Amino acid sequence: MTGRSKLDVTFAGVGFPTMAERAGVDDAVHVPFRAADGYTTDLPLSQCRHECVLFT
Repeated sequence: MTGRSKLDVTFAGVGFPTMAERAGVDDAVHVPFRAADGYTTDLPLSQCRHECVLFT
């Protein structure tokens, strides 16, 4: 999660929990992410399972 915010903005995408369920992810500890600009990071699976985590 981030400390950044902007009022009156609607975010749309597929929630991480939905993607993880469809992919059969249940025993991972961390989830790697790679952005289109090459930035990479990983987050604990427990943090990614929040509905506010979206794939856009």
